[in-house]
Amino acid sequence: MEIRVLGPVEVTAGGRPVSIGAGKPRALLVMLAVNEGSTVSTDRLVEGLWGEEPPASAAKMVQLGVSQLRKALAGAGGGAEIVTRGRGYELRLANGGLDARRFEQLVEGGMPREGLAL
Repeated sequence: MEIRVLGPVEVTAGGRPVSIGAGKPRALLVMLAVNEGSTVSTDRLVEGLWGEEPPASAAKMVQLGVSQLRKALAGAGGGAEIVTRGRGYELRLANGGLDARRFEQLVEGGMPREGLAL
């Protein structure tokens, strides 16, 4: 599974697009993806989705959104999963499954000159 957050948000499995919805589900996935491998608290997700004045049902809406994302990711295959950690969630991807992480690795490790196509 590959998740792209640099540019338009896209999820693919085996080269095929995975439907994750728009709006809040997409934003929820992005927040989990950019923190891939780390737990993101429900409070942090609520704040990221609704700001300082979330609806009373925001925590439940996050829970529902995570459930829907889990189903979409599991249905597509590709080994991505969202696990519950206390009062938060963690996205787990296979190594190289997030474009932003690959970009960071290239920048940190230095990109070979012959790898640049201009």
